[in-house]
Amino acid sequence: MALDVYGPTRHAAIDDDGEPIVGRLPAELGVAAPQCDRIWERFYGHPHMGPVEVAQWRTELVAIRAGWERRRRTELIRDRKISAKDPEIAERILGPMLAADRTLAICDELIAVCDDALAAGAGLRLMSD
Repeated sequence: MALDVYGPTRHAAIDDDGEPIVGRLPAELGVAAPQCDRIWERFYGHPHMGPVEVAQWRTELVAIRAGWERRRRTELIRDRKISAKDPEIAERILGPMLAADRTLAICDELIAVCDDALAAGAGLRLMSD
């Protein structure tokens, strides 16, 4: 299952790995996300967004991304027993792991599509398979 998100010049997809971003992560992370809720409820109904909704969704995505990154940092520090006290060293350890995180990458892609639409004063077209 996938939902393709089209801006004026950019495209991203919410695939199986991205479903939690609009499905369960907002609630788990304590992020109020009415646009994510709307997308999740209409996943197969080809939801569309006007510029105001795109701006709202972008704000939600930024908050979800920040919450997920905080959670992953905490998990990685605990699970990998990272004990670096120097923030620069900790970042050198965690940075590559976070850069490889699929949820963060999908959030970045969706934010970029929102930025594309906002720069053009346009909405988004969403198409499910």
